[in-house]
Amino acid sequence: MLEIVIEVRGEIVIDLFLMIGLKWRFDDRFEYLERRRTIPSYVTYVGVTVLAAFFGFVLSTLIPHKLLPTPAIPGISLFLSPCAVGIVMKLVGDWQKDYQHRATVLSTFWGGALFAFGIAFVRWQMVGKVT
Repeated sequence: MLEIVIEVRGEIVIDLFLMIGLKWRFDDRFEYLERRRTIPSYVTYVGVTVLAAFFGFVLSTLIPHKLLPTPAIPGISLFLSPCAVGIVMKLVGDWQKDYQHRATVLSTFWGGALFAFGIAFVRWQMVGKVT
């Protein structure tokens, strides 16, 4: 049980660092696209998921092994990680709105959850599956 908690916490921390780092790095670009409204929101969510899958691939390539032994419930991070990251990114978006910034797709629950799911799914497919 402790292994599951540690694995999920590790994935959540990695996802959060990537999300917040990308958000701060590309915040102006995302805000520009949101202001223009030339891209429908569903296309933006697909783009976030594809970007996350790319980062999941890069992480799996750089760290091609499990960091912890197989948890009691395989694939639990596919559910818990997106939920936790989505909640935190929703809080980041609310904080931005409080300070008169426009919240981008990444600072919504669904944007954060899709990003975390994309990373977790690709990593699970490449590294975490039991063979």
